[in-house]
Amino acid sequence: VHSFPTRRSSDLKYYTSYEVQPGDTLTSIAQKYTANSNVSVPEYISEVKKNNELSSDNITAGNYIVISYYSNEYK
Repeated sequence: VHSFPTRRSSDLKYYTSYEVQPGDTLTSIAQKYTANSNVSVPEYISEVKKNNELSSDNITAGNYIVISYYSNEYK
């Protein structure tokens, strides 16, 4: 008998390009994309800043940033 670890919804991580919308903040994006994960908002913001070489929390509508999201579906 083999036992396999159960997959939680946050096990699979993907990256995508995201167009910053008017009114978006790193916090609002983080809250949306960490909702079903075990990643905290500050951790997520830190990763987004690092991946996009952002020196501040300021993002501009119309710009594209690379963000991660989590899914239990293999894509």
